[in-house]
Amino acid sequence: MAIRLSQINFAYDISKKTNVSLNFTLHDINLEINLKDEMIAFVGHTGSGKSTLVQLLNALLLPTIGKISIEDNDKTFVLEKKLKDKFINDDHYKQTKKYRKFLLKPLKHNIKLKELRKKIGLVFQFPEYQIFEETVLKDIMFGPKNFSLSNEEAKIKAKEIAERMKITDLLDKSPFALSGGQMRKVAIAGILASNPDVLILDEPTVGLDPQTKEELLTFLVDLKNTYHKTIILITHDMDVISKYIERVIVLKKGTIMYDGSKIDLFKNKELIESCNLDYPTIVSIMMHLKEYLNLNDLDVYQYNLDDAMNEIERCLGDNHE
Repeated sequence: MAIRLSQINFAYDISKKTNVSLNFTLHDINLEINLKDEMIAFVGHTGSGKSTLVQLLNALLLPTIGKISIEDNDKTFVLEKKLKDKFINDDHYKQTKKYRKFLLKPLKHNIKLKELRKKIGLVFQFPEYQIFEETVLKDIMFGPKNFSLSNEEAKIKAKEIAERMKITDLLDKSPFALSGGQMRKVAIAGILASNPDVLILDEPTVGLDPQTKEELLTFLVDLKNTYHKTIILITHDMDVISKYIERVIVLKKGTIMYDGSKIDLFKNKELIESCNLDYPTIVSIMMHLKEYLNLNDLDVYQYNLDDAMNEIERCLGDNHE
């Protein structure tokens, strides 16, 4: 069971006039994401296309060109607008009004978009954008009610999720009277109450104190391990990636530059520099120690303090001998 994106291109504004240039935010995106058991980070600087891509996954935005298919058990859902093969590399055709009309045509799809959004939940960076009810309980209930649960069923589901997220003490409060960290938990609970297969979170740790940040990330890892969800984070925090993430997708100017393990990413110095990414704090410190102490054999790619200390002791011991 997976989400597949094939030759996805996306533009926010398309003019019918051929003298107005086309600005695509995403270019030829090909990507496969499992509906279960993945912990993924989307990485890239502002303008790289991260937020646009996750909104396509959730169908808040629809592709300008390309195909999104979702294989779920015995059924495949498809959203598609395909350019004929003979026109793919035809620059002359792409300057015509006919091409502009093609871009403006709606996609063909065999799925209700609400059904797709139930499968793929999205939590925005600023939770106040998706919180609007008068109490936390009612806010968490909104999703299940929108997806056809009765009021009583939605209340049971909301209380179950609130208990799982340890926010039962907030249920009778106004969500707008909460702290930023609490609001983020309520926003996540509201999405989880609809039981999505995939949970996408845009910069979920920004502005959180260290303890709340660790609690949230530990909860997400447990959600993936216990309930076999796929969790996708948009983040710029390489320490979060080094500790919690398994797979990293790097975007630059609307193109996927890398899709693989975090370990291989951090060892790819050329990619790190070309995409202006940072190293995790521990790796960065190890790099400085290697240079400052002239420890040529030091393996700098350590992702927790115990491993880093053991590697430093090993290297110093070898040098002393």
